[in-house]
Amino acid sequence: MNQKKYYSLLIMLYAIIAGLSVPLYSQTVVRKPYLQNVTQNSICVKWRTGEASNSRVIYGTEAGNLVCYASDTALSTEHKIILTGLVPNTKYYYAIGSLSAIVAGNDTGYYFITSPADGARARTRICIIGDTQIQGDAVLTDTRNSYYAYTAQVYTDLLLRVGDNAGNGCNDGQYQSVYFDIWDGLLKKTTSYLTFGNHEEYAGLEPNRDKTENGPADSIYPYFNMFTFPTNGEAGGVASGTEAYYSFDYNNLHVICLDSYYNNPDGVNHAQIQWLQDDLQANTKEWTIAFWHHWPYNSFNDAGKSMRDYAVPVLENYGVDLVIGGHCHTYARTYFMDSCYTFYCNPIIKDSGDGKEDSDGAYHKETGPHNGTVYLQAPGRPDGVATIFGSVLVNLFPLFGAIVVDIDTNRMDVKFMDKDGVIADYFTIIKDDPASVSLFGKKNNTAINLSAYPNPFNPSTIIRMNGAIPGTTQMLEICDIHGRLINKIQTNGRTLKNGLVWNALGCPSGVYIIKIYADGKIYSERMVLSK
Repeated sequence: MNQKKYYSLLIMLYAIIAGLSVPLYSQTVVRKPYLQNVTQNSICVKWRTGEASNSRVIYGTEAGNLVCYASDTALSTEHKIILTGLVPNTKYYYAIGSLSAIVAGNDTGYYFITSPADGARARTRICIIGDTQIQGDAVLTDTRNSYYAYTAQVYTDLLLRVGDNAGNGCNDGQYQSVYFDIWDGLLKKTTSYLTFGNHEEYAGLEPNRDKTENGPADSIYPYFNMFTFPTNGEAGGVASGTEAYYSFDYNNLHVICLDSYYNNPDGVNHAQIQWLQDDLQANTKEWTIAFWHHWPYNSFNDAGKSMRDYAVPVLENYGVDLVIGGHCHTYARTYFMDSCYTFYCNPIIKDSGDGKEDSDGAYHKETGPHNGTVYLQAPGRPDGVATIFGSVLVNLFPLFGAIVVDIDTNRMDVKFMDKDGVIADYFTIIKDDPASVSLFGKKNNTAINLSAYPNPFNPSTIIRMNGAIPGTTQMLEICDIHGRLINKIQTNGRTLKNGLVWNALGCPSGVYIIKIYADGKIYSERMVLSK
């Protein structure tokens, strides 16, 4: 018997035994499932059907053996089920339907992974997409296909969209064709978080409204009807009381979404800026990312200027690491910098290099205020380049594509991949703090020195660690420049002092990273294989 039919019959049988009246519904899924608000213990599953019915999600940790369920008996075409009581960092398979039938899922393609437990520093992958107010253009599907190929072996934990997310009007139908239909393969596995752009505003019926989850915006702005964002601090962070701006935690990362369309009319006293300060003050995560629509370093937009005037100083005062915006329809990256708050600003350049480990070297950052931030403009529709502050830029490309952020303990790797899968730009930020010491040829306040000699090398090099090395067993990892694990070796202090030979005979030329986990810290060094 077909598995879906089998489990549908089980559900009906259970309902009948329980004395419930189970009406049969003929359902057509017109918007496939998409995930919202993942935490360590919960997630929100949403979908749309062509006919009104009640709602059910069945789920479990083994595909084809879904033993748990959550239901809503209310009849609706807009379905929203929150699963609770989940286990951190666990893969769950699921299916959607009504109390009487499964309509999608119950196979290996429908799953999600909950957030790691507090204190974890596991790898996190984030996909970021810019403005896409174009329809029927192959650039969107090319970008999607290139990203799917790139991340085929790595789970995408979060999807961020920076506004103007679907069509010139960003109405419900345009969201369906440009967002839900194109990205359905990712949306059913990965939690998505979005921000409000000017084209989302165009889909509304009145200006200057109060954007609240249950206020007037629900009836006049399709954006707020389609999505469910954390407003009450349920995913970490401080409660905002509005879906227009919010925050959440994931792993060792804190993410802040702001609303640049507000234009912060009251300046530093505006509710959003006051909330931002409270949220950052309460933040204890190792990394902080902020995103909104109007990028602060374009030279023609009052909304971007407002964010630069009021939001950026607060973020930098609390040590934000990465800020992403959109609106200008091109990829742009600033220096690792601080304190650029005016039109003709003279920013403090913390590192004038390109942030590339195989070029000028990674950016290094200490924990604390005003120690450097990179500002990215996510690329949008390929219709030309908007005017941007040239004085703060490292790179500028009139290309559409995806930004990929990988965070692994004290390391953030950022890549811009164009629609054809070519990595057009990349950089790395290393956090230099007491819990995670990274060397990469730079001097740190530590009595331990990690080295590889010769470096560059071919085909072998000797890895040594000198100084006050713990005598207990350590783990040594060797990764390529993309973070893929090449080799893992258990070792100890004596072996590391004497030198450990690594032979890279079967590896291609390129940059490789040594990581040694010892005494609760991570020591890293870069080496170059040159054949």
